[in-house]
Amino acid sequence: MKTFEYVIKDELGIHARPAGSLVKEAKQFMSKITIQKGDKVVKASKLMALMGMGVKCSAFLSAMQRYIM
Repeated sequence: MKTFEYVIKDELGIHARPAGSLVKEAKQFMSKITIQKGDKVVKASKLMALMGMGVKCSAFLSAMQRYIM
């Protein structure tokens, strides 16, 4: 498992365009990728779940990748 932590720097947070790009990239991998903000965890391959997190500027996110064999 790999974990990556990031602080959102875009003034608009994660809106439709960057969320769509993230989902597109996440779907290219066979591993399970999740995004966590506080207590909320969603699959990176689900656009509406990702946008539903309401990620704003300066929010702290963790991305986790779990390998599926």
